[in-house]
Amino acid sequence: MRKKRTVLLFGAGAAMSWGAPGTYELTQLVRKSGYPTVSGDMTITEFIYQELLQQPNYQKMTSILKRSSTCLKN
Repeated sequence: MRKKRTVLLFGAGAAMSWGAPGTYELTQLVRKSGYPTVSGDMTITEFIYQELLQQPNYQKMTSILKRSSTCLKN
């Protein structure tokens, strides 16, 4: 039997009053939390973040996803 789960999403700082991280803090956490790349100089999430800073669009996203699989250590 599957349990039902409820997910609440808040915006515009609604959750910050009870100590939840803001957008900047969440971004930093995600950037640091990924697996290391083959070169070991950054995480895969940092790699994706840096790539998206250059020119975010659909083609860029698909290219990043394809390239990111080759950047991961086995």
